[in-house]
Amino acid sequence: MKKTVMTVMILLLASLTGCTWYSAKGAIPMMDRVENNKLVKMEKEGVMITAFPILNEDDSSKYFDRNIISGRMFAVYLNVFNKTSNEVRVISSELRIGGTLLQPSTAEEMYKVIKREYGVKAFLWMFPTYFVGAPISIAHTHYVNKKIEADMEKKQMEFHKEIKPSGILQGFIWFKVPKKAAPEYESEGLPKGTVLNLILILEQEKRVVEFGLPVS
Repeated sequence: MKKTVMTVMILLLASLTGCTWYSAKGAIPMMDRVENNKLVKMEKEGVMITAFPILNEDDSSKYFDRNIISGRMFAVYLNVFNKTSNEVRVISSELRIGGTLLQPSTAEEMYKVIKREYGVKAFLWMFPTYFVGAPISIAHTHYVNKKIEADMEKKQMEFHKEIKPSGILQGFIWFKVPKKAAPEYESEGLPKGTVLNLILILEQEKRVVEFGLPVS
């Protein structure tokens, strides 16, 4: 009887861990389907830039399968269209919140916010499966986390990449929002007056495109 119960539990565990527990793999915004009031558009010297800031839990879950706002991460999806006859490069970005100037976070920093935790899930499987379920659960969580890590690297905008005439560069950039800059970010969103700067190289010269962002 004991062996039968353990077998059933292992089969159940195997069935559960076969599910995909990260639903946002490859999910990126289709700008023509995003509500217009959520977009910020700017054109400078033939470069058209559209920004889609992630400012609520629903949008966060859709593209990251987690509420990144509760983890104090701010993400914005950018679409950069080169309408000029020259190559353009996006070399950097900055987020200005009051007197605080933030640099983009890495894909690894975003991954740490949305990765799956090992401990609780493994513990729950430990006793019903006579300790057999714990390593299976850990292995599955590791597998899911590797998918998340790869997805963050793929979704992040690639700075310094050349955008040829009529070409497009797309991707997310994200920032860790410190409490001193926006104490109530998790509940009230970004403070009024928050500005996103996008730094371009256009015709061998540096240009700065400034976006005033919606805050909620």
